Amino acid sequence: MERPLKTLALLAALCSAVSALLFAAPASAADCAGRPTALDAAICDNAELRQLDSSITALIARLYQSLNVNNGREYATIVADQLRWREALWRQCVPLSVGCLLPRFKARLDYLKPEPMVLAGEMYLKTGIRIGGVPLNLSLLKDPGVYLGETRIAAPAERIDVAERYTDSAVDALAFIANRGGNGADCSQFPVYIAAVRPDEPPEVLTIPNMLGSAKGQQSCIDRIVRLPDGLLFEIGAWPWVEGRTYVWKPKGGLFLRSTTRFAPKAGTRMRELFAPGNTSGWLNNEQFYEALRRATTALELNFASATEAFWFSWNAPYRSGDYAVIETCSQDECTGDFVAKAVYEQRTDKVFIAFSTASSPPECRAANGQYPYDAALRGVQFFPPRVRWQPEALSVLKKLYCPALR
Repeated sequence: MERPLKTLALLAALCSAVSALLFAAPASAADCAGRPTALDAAICDNAELRQLDSSITALIARLYQSLNVNNGREYATIVADQLRWREALWRQCVPLSVGCLLPRFKARLDYLKPEPMVLAGEMYLKTGIRIGGVPLNLSLLKDPGVYLGETRIAAPAERIDVAERYTDSAVDALAFIANRGGNGADCSQFPVYIAAVRPDEPPEVLTIPNMLGSAKGQQSCIDRIVRLPDGLLFEIGAWPWVEGRTYVWKPKGGLFLRSTTRFAPKAGTRMRELFAPGNTSGWLNNEQFYEALRRATTALELNFASATEAFWFSWNAPYRSGDYAVIETCSQDECTGDFVAKAVYEQRTDKVFIAFSTASSPPECRAANGQYPYDAALRGVQFFPPRVRWQPEALSVLKKLYCPALR
């Protein structure tokens, strides 16, 4: 019998998203799609600048694996230095013209290219990561934690992953992740901080609020961190069970919630599209399935957020039997959330039938013993629409999936 666990499905679904943030080169190339800053626009409008920028970014990105020893400190240092160099362009080139930027990009590539690994090591030994002249250090032995100067600002971590930087004449601010290791599904292992240092003022240290909306949480998995003309932006995508959020930090205004976004499936998508060869995910992006799940949970007075979370983290291929295809909340007997649910798609009629068992009351999976064939096995399961509207074949498929030993 299936038992609800909250580990493997969640890990697989989130790990790639977290890894994309943590292990991509944080000193990223110019954003030529969004062009959030004047520097991005200047780089993207010139082919030679764009090529130089991409070459520098790729060079640093290639260092990640080579510099992954010593808790990644050399890599974090060269990334922080690259961000410092980019920030200096705002003050060195006024305005941000190609004539001013081009020789600086060429010189930067010439500086990094000969022996980047040696250079990163020398940078680390000489200066490490500094914010406004104050060292940002990782202590692993005595009083472990992340330190800004002499002040411990974060709990123990395995490494520092530098994400983005904003500086002007009054402040130097760095966004970074205090990477505690562990699996990519646990956002508490990757808290995101902003450390801002101003002359003659105490440093400002902030964390980005929890992506899942917990009032207790102060840690995050952030999808996107970018420099704005006047600060830093932190973007958390919407999930089926929680709103997305965009936070902005500004030197004078601090951190604030700028906007929220609601999850929405792809308009016009139908269930039959989910069963194309090779498609093993994205159930909640399908409008027909999403709306069927909403109707089912409303009718049965179940928690829609918990139900969507359970279905989202399943990557099993649909189970097929005759006219029916079934999407489950579990993957290889590992289940997420409060529900062990099945969505049965009747291809002939293009209808969706959904059955819910909860973690606290799974099906009994006993032989019928003279009862109606599905009564004993499916006792405690909630049906939408009501079970009397299910075809016997659909109930038979459901029984096989809930109670494989009775097949």
